[in-house]
Amino acid sequence: SNDCTDVNDSMENVANFNLAGSTSDKAYALYTSGSTGIPTGVLVPHKGIARLPITPGYADIGPNDCVAFAANPAFDASTFEIWAPLLNGGRVAIIDSDSFTDSRRLSEAIDRYNITAMFLTTVLFNQFVSSIGSSLAKLKYLISGGEQESIESYKKLLGYGGPQHLVHCYGPTETTTFATTYEVSRIEEHQTRLPIGRPISNTKTYVLDTLR
Repeated sequence: SNDCTDVNDSMENVANFNLAGSTSDKAYALYTSGSTGIPTGVLVPHKGIARLPITPGYADIGPNDCVAFAANPAFDASTFEIWAPLLNGGRVAIIDSDSFTDSRRLSEAIDRYNITAMFLTTVLFNQFVSSIGSSLAKLKYLISGGEQESIESYKKLLGYGGPQHLVHCYGPTETTTFATTYEVSRIEEHQTRLPIGRPISNTKTYVLDTLR
């Protein structure tokens, strides 16, 4: 038995490589088609994830918040949905795909789990504002983006008196989910588009001209 103990101890020591971690180490690979339609693997570093939910400037998620985890794990929005609550002491409400694509069931889930924060792609945002706008207005944070927005949908949702923070976001997968955000508090009569906003914390953006 002593020999067995020695072998186990030896195996544990060998398995402990004691490697120094770096914020630039890769956390995961995510495939995205982007605008080309060709699947491309994106290697996301730990620092890309950390700057997304920790004092990001667009959503102050805390212990009293519950974030809906409704995205497919292969979709980069899941990075926010998982780590924003877990790194800030909040709760995660796992919403299955059937409930997430059914407006009535999603509205019930918002009430049942006391969800305070949610991300919706532009398509779903437009659809749900029309069907359960009053439920979405109860949220503390509603973040939406991914395609060109519908000004009319934003106007309609603001007409319900909420949510507390309505955030228009922009960012390709390569920038780890969100790169810029813009909080929509009102929409002017002449306005036809929403700004993509300013960079979130620990993020830099560059405005470039055309290639020459």
